[in-house]
Amino acid sequence: MPKKTISVLLAVLSVSAVALAQNESSPEYLEARQRLQEGKALYAAGDIDGARIKCEQACAVLKTPACLRALGLAQFYTKHYLEALGNLQKSLDDKELDTTQRKQVTDLMQQAYDKTGHIEIRAPAGGHVRIDDTVDVGNAPLADVVNVTIGSHTISVTIEGGRTERKEVQCSEGKILKVDFSDRFPELRGHDGTEPGAAERVRPGAGWVVPAVVGGVGLVGLGLGIGFGVASQGARTDAQALFARGICANQTSPTCLPYKDKIDAKNTDSALSIVGYVTGGALLVTSAVLFAVWPKAERAKITIAPTISPTSAGVSLSGAF
Repeated sequence: MPKKTISVLLAVLSVSAVALAQNESSPEYLEARQRLQEGKALYAAGDIDGARIKCEQACAVLKTPACLRALGLAQFYTKHYLEALGNLQKSLDDKELDTTQRKQVTDLMQQAYDKTGHIEIRAPAGGHVRIDDTVDVGNAPLADVVNVTIGSHTISVTIEGGRTERKEVQCSEGKILKVDFSDRFPELRGHDGTEPGAAERVRPGAGWVVPAVVGGVGLVGLGLGIGFGVASQGARTDAQALFARGICANQTSPTCLPYKDKIDAKNTDSALSIVGYVTGGALLVTSAVLFAVWPKAERAKITIAPTISPTSAGVSLSGAF
């Protein structure tokens, strides 16, 4: 074991021991602190595997990010890569980690990731998933990829009623293996919400844009109808006022021209108002009909799958657009 590695592990152990000191009144924590001190001595003596065991005993009680970091480092350097990957991931929650320490952890996580296998399991919703009949993964749908040791594994899925189906898989270093149980449970196909190849009907862009434009023009038409209606009423009021003052008592008098102008304006505005109301209403009805009957296009349903690596997490999308 390189001296640099031992010195790093000793430094981490010292930090873990300080964290324990805050709980010295508890017998359990006193025992955990003793295990860490013994682990530190084993590290110094070059017995990394012995130190790993002591860290496991201490972290079973402590469970702090600092302790898990020490344990993860010991597991990594003793080639327990699967356990190291999980504990190093948890140790990133330590807010006291500086940039150098955080980079050290993520670098080791990437190396541990590259030395382990990873399975993306797809099963009917509610199906209970286990690996090698010893690892309880949980109920489908699974949000995360399952990390495993490289080599062969048996994946089992048990659905309601007790029926269990199994698949044998071979996992390679650093590779994500996709395992789909939909062929084993054809009667439940699609219950996971991501049926492969399933089609869904969707409204194309024009199905939104065209009805919206037609409806918008219809609203403008109604607005014009209201505007011309108000103008027509105003001209009618003005004409009545002129007539009341006797300006047009004699219809043939030249003084009747203002009255005639108001009457013409009233009639024109009234006609335009009617056109605006009728056109606007018709366009709004047309917009509603277009939105209701616009043909929808078929496309393959998008499949969403988690993608996880030591330095990033996200989802992958597959399907036809």
